[in-house]
Amino acid sequence: MSTIPVPDDAVERILASAVVAVDGERMGDVGRLFLDDRTGEPSWITLSTGLLGKKDVLVPLEGSRADGRELRLAVGADAIKDAPEAHLDAYLTADLEARTREHYGLPPRDDRL
Repeated sequence: MSTIPVPDDAVERILASAVVAVDGERMGDVGRLFLDDRTGEPSWITLSTGLLGKKDVLVPLEGSRADGRELRLAVGADAIKDAPEAHLDAYLTADLEARTREHYGLPPRDDRL
């Protein structure tokens, strides 16, 4: 199976986007971007949430779309704010991804592919 390469400017566009939840609430700016290790496609971003007690959370890019300079997510603001905190060093662990997929109601990742 071959994969479709990510356009050279896709990563820069995502990182420069203002993030908007599906319900229209502006969520801030992209912190980090994670690519799927099998396909190389952008799959997760981090956002900082909260005013006083800031925390970084993972947000899936599944179902999102670029709209000018905005990245419109397929998940709501409340789900993002209630997401488990993402303590990330260099890599997204399988455990954190599984917990976060469950939080957003996404099916488990099938690693058999």
